Amino acid sequence: MSTSQTEIDTPISANTQAILLLTAPLITGRGEHSKELLTAGEYAKLARFLRHKECQPADLVAAGASELVLELGKIVNSDRLQRLVA
Repeated sequence: MSTSQTEIDTPISANTQAILLLTAPLITGRGEHSKELLTAGEYAKLARFLRHKECQPADLVAAGASELVLELGKIVNSDRLQRLVA
């Protein structure tokens, strides 16, 4: 490997995975942002709600997250949220 190449061996955390699924345009090539992704403001509200519930983003991708997703429907449409983390 040359000195200009970097290899990352560390897998991303479940929290990082959930945040990326909710906010980052991971599918490239369309040249437009998905209307499904959370805006910065929506994510901030979601993060405050999770903190209040003593939860974290990883809880949205864990088994049994459907109840939490339904609770978050007060902030973000539950169907939209489910599609993002599926």
